Amino acid sequence: MSASSSSAKQSSVRAVILSPTRELSLQTLRVLQKLSHFTELRSIGIHGGEGMEKQFDLLASRPDIIVATPGRLAHHLTEVPDFNLQSCMMCILDEGDRCMEMGFSLQIRQISRTMPEHCQKVILSATMPKVLLEFTKSGFCTDPQVSAIAPAGILSES
Repeated sequence: MSASSSSAKQSSVRAVILSPTRELSLQTLRVLQKLSHFTELRSIGIHGGEGMEKQFDLLASRPDIIVATPGRLAHHLTEVPDFNLQSCMMCILDEGDRCMEMGFSLQIRQISRTMPEHCQKVILSATMPKVLLEFTKSGFCTDPQVSAIAPAGILSES
Protein backbone atom coordinates (compact mmCIF):
# COMPACT_ATOMS: atom_id res chain seq x y z
CA MET A 1 0.00 0.00 0.00
CA SER A 2 1.35 3.42 -0.82
CA ALA A 3 0.84 6.71 0.97
CA SER A 4 -1.58 7.91 -1.68
CA SER A 5 -3.76 4.79 -1.54
CA SER A 6 -4.31 5.03 2.22
CA SER A 7 -7.83 6.02 3.05
CA ALA A 8 -9.91 7.19 5.97
CA LYS A 9 -9.41 3.74 7.49
CA GLN A 10 -6.94 5.42 9.85
CA SER A 11 -9.80 7.14 11.64
CA SER A 12 -9.99 4.13 13.97
CA VAL A 13 -7.05 5.35 16.08
CA ARG A 14 -8.29 5.80 19.64
CA ALA A 15 -5.03 6.58 21.43
CA VAL A 16 -1.51 7.77 20.70
CA ILE A 17 1.51 7.30 22.94
CA LEU A 18 4.48 9.50 22.03
CA SER A 19 7.97 8.63 23.24
CA PRO A 20 11.17 10.62 22.70
CA THR A 21 13.27 7.69 21.44
CA ARG A 22 12.84 4.66 19.24
CA GLU A 23 14.03 2.40 22.06
CA LEU A 24 11.45 3.68 24.55
CA SER A 25 8.75 3.51 21.88
CA LEU A 26 9.57 -0.14 21.16
CA GLN A 27 9.65 -0.98 24.87
CA THR A 28 6.26 0.66 25.42
CA LEU A 29 4.81 -1.14 22.40
CA ARG A 30 6.01 -4.55 23.66
CA VAL A 31 4.43 -4.00 27.08
CA LEU A 32 1.21 -2.66 25.56
CA GLN A 33 0.91 -5.66 23.25
CA LYS A 34 1.38 -8.05 26.18
CA LEU A 35 -1.23 -6.21 28.24
CA SER A 36 -3.75 -6.15 25.40
CA HIS A 37 -3.17 -9.74 24.31
CA PHE A 38 -6.59 -10.89 25.52
CA THR A 39 -8.47 -7.84 24.26
CA GLU A 40 -9.60 -6.66 20.86
CA LEU A 41 -7.19 -3.68 21.00
CA ARG A 42 -4.66 -3.53 18.18
CA SER A 43 -1.52 -1.48 18.64
CA ILE A 44 1.27 -0.62 16.22
CA GLY A 45 4.64 1.12 16.42
CA ILE A 46 5.60 4.06 14.21
CA HIS A 47 9.17 5.20 14.72
CA GLY A 48 12.37 5.88 12.86
CA GLY A 49 14.67 3.10 11.75
CA GLU A 50 12.00 1.20 9.81
CA GLY A 51 10.78 1.47 6.27
CA MET A 52 7.98 3.89 5.49
CA GLU A 53 6.13 1.38 3.25
CA LYS A 54 5.84 -1.09 6.14
CA GLN A 55 4.48 1.69 8.31
CA PHE A 56 1.94 2.72 5.64
CA ASP A 57 0.64 -0.87 5.79
CA LEU A 58 0.55 -0.77 9.60
CA LEU A 59 -1.45 2.47 9.53
CA ALA A 60 -3.89 0.94 7.03
CA SER A 61 -4.48 -2.03 9.37
CA ARG A 62 -6.90 0.03 11.49
CA PRO A 63 -4.95 0.15 14.76
CA ASP A 64 -6.62 1.26 17.96
CA ILE A 65 -3.40 2.54 19.52
CA ILE A 66 -0.28 4.02 17.94
CA VAL A 67 2.99 4.08 19.88
CA ALA A 68 5.31 6.47 18.08
CA THR A 69 8.16 8.91 18.12
CA PRO A 70 6.97 12.47 17.44
CA GLY A 71 9.11 13.03 14.35
CA ARG A 72 8.00 9.91 12.50
CA LEU A 73 4.30 10.28 13.37
CA ALA A 74 4.33 13.94 12.30
CA HIS A 75 5.99 12.86 9.03
CA HIS A 76 3.21 10.33 8.34
CA LEU A 77 0.55 12.95 9.09
CA THR A 78 2.03 15.14 6.34
CA GLU A 79 2.80 12.31 3.88
CA VAL A 80 -0.47 10.35 4.02
CA PRO A 81 -3.27 12.62 2.79
CA ASP A 82 -6.19 10.83 4.46
CA PHE A 83 -4.40 9.89 7.67
CA ASN A 84 -5.64 11.81 10.67
CA LEU A 85 -6.24 11.41 14.37
CA GLN A 86 -9.81 12.75 14.43
CA SER A 87 -11.08 9.78 16.44
CA CYS A 88 -8.25 9.90 18.99
CA MET A 89 -9.57 10.04 22.55
CA MET A 90 -6.25 10.09 24.41
CA CYS A 91 -2.72 11.27 23.74
CA ILE A 92 0.05 10.37 26.18
CA LEU A 93 3.36 12.19 25.96
CA ASP A 94 5.82 9.93 27.77
CA GLU A 95 8.98 11.48 29.16
CA GLY A 96 7.76 14.96 28.27
CA ASP A 97 10.90 16.57 29.66
CA ARG A 98 13.08 14.52 27.28
CA CYS A 99 10.78 15.30 24.34
CA MET A 100 11.35 19.01 25.00
CA GLU A 101 15.12 18.51 25.45
CA MET A 102 15.26 16.68 22.12
CA GLY A 103 13.41 19.49 20.31
CA PHE A 104 10.11 17.76 19.50
CA SER A 105 7.78 20.59 20.54
CA LEU A 106 6.91 21.54 16.92
CA GLN A 107 6.13 17.95 15.93
CA ILE A 108 4.06 17.39 19.07
CA ARG A 109 2.04 20.55 18.35
CA GLN A 110 1.54 19.40 14.75
CA ILE A 111 0.28 16.01 15.94
CA SER A 112 -1.92 17.63 18.60
CA ARG A 113 -3.62 19.89 16.04
CA THR A 114 -4.91 16.83 14.16
CA MET A 115 -6.74 15.53 17.24
CA PRO A 116 -10.25 16.51 18.26
CA GLU A 117 -10.68 19.18 20.90
CA HIS A 118 -12.07 16.67 23.42
CA CYS A 119 -8.99 14.42 23.19
CA GLN A 120 -7.52 13.96 26.67
CA LYS A 121 -3.82 14.82 26.70
CA VAL A 122 -1.48 13.55 29.40
CA ILE A 123 2.18 14.44 29.87
CA LEU A 124 4.30 12.11 31.98
CA SER A 125 7.61 13.44 33.18
CA ALA A 126 10.05 12.72 35.98
CA THR A 127 10.90 16.41 36.12
CA MET A 128 8.96 19.57 35.34
CA PRO A 129 11.36 21.91 33.58
CA LYS A 130 10.06 25.39 32.85
CA VAL A 131 10.04 24.72 29.10
CA LEU A 132 7.65 21.79 29.61
CA LEU A 133 5.37 23.81 31.87
CA GLU A 134 5.31 26.65 29.31
CA PHE A 135 4.65 24.17 26.48
CA THR A 136 1.70 22.73 28.38
CA LYS A 137 0.20 26.12 29.17
CA SER A 138 0.71 27.51 25.66
CA GLY A 139 -1.98 25.45 23.99
CA PHE A 140 -0.98 21.78 24.06
CA CYS A 141 -4.02 21.20 26.22
CA THR A 142 -6.80 23.27 27.69
CA ASP A 143 -7.09 23.72 31.45
CA PRO A 144 -3.95 21.72 32.34
CA GLN A 145 -3.90 20.03 35.75
CA VAL A 146 -0.65 19.08 37.47
CA SER A 147 -0.26 16.07 39.74
CA ALA A 148 3.11 15.98 41.44
CA ILE A 149 4.87 13.93 44.08
CA ALA A 150 7.25 16.80 44.95
CA PRO A 151 5.87 19.83 46.81
CA ALA A 152 4.16 22.46 44.64
CA GLY A 153 6.36 25.21 43.26
CA ILE A 154 9.49 23.12 42.80
CA LEU A 155 10.56 23.26 39.18
CA SER A 156 13.75 21.90 37.75
CA GLU A 157 16.09 24.51 36.30
CA SER A 158 16.59 23.00 32.85
